[in-house]
Amino acid sequence: MGSFLTTPSAILKGEEYRINSQNNYTEMLLNAGVIGFSLYYLPIIWLFIKILKLDKTHPYFFMRNMVLTLLVLKLSLDFGMKSYNNVGHVLVLVLSWTVYFKYLKNGLRKHKVNAVSFATLPPKEKESDLIK
Repeated sequence: MGSFLTTPSAILKGEEYRINSQNNYTEMLLNAGVIGFSLYYLPIIWLFIKILKLDKTHPYFFMRNMVLTLLVLKLSLDFGMKSYNNVGHVLVLVLSWTVYFKYLKNGLRKHKVNAVSFATLPPKEKESDLIK
């Protein structure tokens, strides 16, 4: 409790009552309330569930693991630090959402590629053709 709240002797002396949790979950609950906590974490949980339900035949299925890793990293780091105002954590969320909506959500309908053609490189030109 010492790192979460000020000590009882500090409260009795009339010192300022400070809350410093070093945990993003409790920090969001205490500072923003249940509504702010829900607005912050429910979209992340929703994205996590959507990514887990992704079909293995999806052409961009390999990106699923990257997004899952980023989300697990974000959610686990929130136990040890306040990250709601950290630019790096916000960029991780933006990258996760961008990959989901650009590649994973509409990948089959919008891009119409298969995993084989995605990895195929165009043929190289001969050196004699480049000299001409």
